Amino acid sequence: MGEAGIKPTEECLATGTGEQFKLGFATTQRLSRQRRRPTAVIALTDMLAVGALHGAWKVGLQLPADLSVTGFDDIPLASYVLPELTTVAQPITQMGERAVHRLLRLFKEHLVRLVEDPEPKAECVVLPTCLIVRNSTVAPPDVRLGGSATPPKAQNDAKRTQNTKPKT
Repeated sequence: MGEAGIKPTEECLATGTGEQFKLGFATTQRLSRQRRRPTAVIALTDMLAVGALHGAWKVGLQLPADLSVTGFDDIPLASYVLPELTTVAQPITQMGERAVHRLLRLFKEHLVRLVEDPEPKAECVVLPTCLIVRNSTVAPPDVRLGGSATPPKAQNDAKRTQNTKPKT
């Protein structure tokens, strides 16, 4: 956002606990009442994004022409909602395996070095993600060629873009 010259303000951010669908729904309804309504919502999870889609629809916004919505996780529901949700898939199985291996290693090291260094060192692991472009996003109005608000034609196979940063 910083590279695009956008400075997020507190009124643009949503935080909270509880049911994610309800938080996404309420946040989008609140954002839709702002004088300068956003053109996109980037949700931390797909359930937040599904709530945002529903909230936008309830206030009469055209999706994605008035509001683009994207999520993160690629849960099965993401491909069933309308419009189908653009999302970032992450390797859940690989993440779980890495976490278990890290815990086992920490247990083993902890037993050996409990007295020497009781605090484990932080470890950064970068795993590949995959952007799955579906029909819930379009370019912002000022960037669209010819001013078209029509999303790319849906195809059986969603366009996939991989982000494969090297491990650090």
